[in-house]
Amino acid sequence: MTIALDRPKKTKSAQIREKLGYPIIDTDVHTQEFPPAFLDYLEQVAGTAIAERFQEHLPGASRSKWFNQSWDERRTYRTARPPFWTRPTNDPLNLATVSLPKLLHERLQEAGTDFAVVYPNLATMAPHIGNEEMRRAVCRTANTYHADIFRPYSDRLTPIAGH
Repeated sequence: MTIALDRPKKTKSAQIREKLGYPIIDTDVHTQEFPPAFLDYLEQVAGTAIAERFQEHLPGASRSKWFNQSWDERRTYRTARPPFWTRPTNDPLNLATVSLPKLLHERLQEAGTDFAVVYPNLATMAPHIGNEEMRRAVCRTANTYHADIFRPYSDRLTPIAGH
């Protein structure tokens, strides 16, 4: 079954790719975890208290925090300014593409890419979590979550609460 929508015309990237005589490998593709599902996994791994505390660390949680703080508060709390590129789209299909592995795979050609090395977003921030218990739980959760979403549905090992 194909998830991706048919596109009437080729993207500029796909047109350029067609003219090349070699494969294109994108070595920096990031997935965007679906926070409610990720939090379900985290709760299974580490319990409700850590899952609730981790919500403060979710991408976007500090976004409003930084913009609402004064310069002095930013310095005092060492609040990092959120990067502008983490969600560079208002297009729901593009956001879904980086959240759903099958859709991402189907749209690689549209992006002019033959192969992609994929990284999770939340796992890349996990080493910066000061609390060791939470850091380890988030790492384990990220590994489990991504192993599940990238394997065929019929082969999934981890039950998601309520599903």
